[in-house]
Amino acid sequence: MLLYFTICKYSLQKGNTQKAKLCYNAFVSGTNTADDNNAREGKIMLSEKQIAKLEELGGKRWIKGNMDRIYFNCDALDCEFRYYKTGNISEAWHKGEKMNNSDGYRCKAAKSYIDVKTGEAKSTQAYLQVSLDERLAEALAC
Repeated sequence: MLLYFTICKYSLQKGNTQKAKLCYNAFVSGTNTADDNNAREGKIMLSEKQIAKLEELGGKRWIKGNMDRIYFNCDALDCEFRYYKTGNISEAWHKGEKMNNSDGYRCKAAKSYIDVKTGEAKSTQAYLQVSLDERLAEALAC
């Protein structure tokens, strides 16, 4: 359901009202659109335009063998940090909300990426998964 909401939100922001209406209707009725079914089943492949948008949003493309991914570090996913002179984290925030320092370290060590071949967003840290889903929805809306 988060995917519906974020795609609707970014479609409206970008002025694509037809896509936002379809997405909203599917969200309210609980039915899936063809795009959403494909995304859930891992059948969509991101276009070059969408890949460029994700790179513009702070992602770094990585290709090796049959894997094609766009990785995001925690700074590109709305995390902010302040440090002591020793280099340790003194304060950490995600989207303006304070989080404890342990979660800050976990966010810095997290692996967050979008698979270009399947369109799946994956992160090892829950804080970052929401931001990663928003980046994907913004790229899909363009």
